[in-house]
Amino acid sequence: MWDSINHSCSVCAGLFQHQLRVAGCTAADITTFCAPKPSPAIPPFKRAGLDFNCTTRPLDVVYSVPVGIVRCGTEVAHCPTAVVQLEPLVRLSTAEPHFVYTVMMLDGQSSNRHWMLGNVPGSTLQQGFRWENASDMGGTILSPYWGPHSTTNIYGQFVFRQPRVVSFPPAGPTNRDRCPVGDPNCQQRHDWDYNEYISRMDLGEKVASNYFHCVG
Repeated sequence: MWDSINHSCSVCAGLFQHQLRVAGCTAADITTFCAPKPSPAIPPFKRAGLDFNCTTRPLDVVYSVPVGIVRCGTEVAHCPTAVVQLEPLVRLSTAEPHFVYTVMMLDGQSSNRHWMLGNVPGSTLQQGFRWENASDMGGTILSPYWGPHSTTNIYGQFVFRQPRVVSFPPAGPTNRDRCPVGDPNCQQRHDWDYNEYISRMDLGEKVASNYFHCVG
């Protein structure tokens, strides 16, 4: 389990190790995954009030191979056809079991919302889950996963602790299809004011984040 005091890992949760193996990670990947993760020396940027830099203890985000574990700026080639088009494993070992959380992935160059889930039990986030199983684990799917559409962009994954369980308002299209720019059915995902939403839902500051970089 992660030691929240010194950010070292003595023994990873057995369930999440199994999930890592399912994702195609090797034993070496799992060992590295359990090692301390320093903050990046050169952070990416802050955009419109939201800090895309990794938190000191980054959110654990794992895709299938060849991407594997996202490490605060992992570079991914051919994003529109890469494994990042599929849901990752998400985990925050320091999540508090008696709280609920909002998880989201945002576009670093625009206001696109690529996925969002609310009312995630802290116990679920603590042990790790796949996005496709989120609703079965007590969460509320607000925006089904929509993979990166750009070949050169940063995509940030964020976790916010909610003050309470809430009945979320509609958050846009519920289908998983790519949302073409200009499609009126997708405008809520393209032109989303995430700062207004974070403020209105009283989510406060992010508690964990990570990001990957599409490089062509």
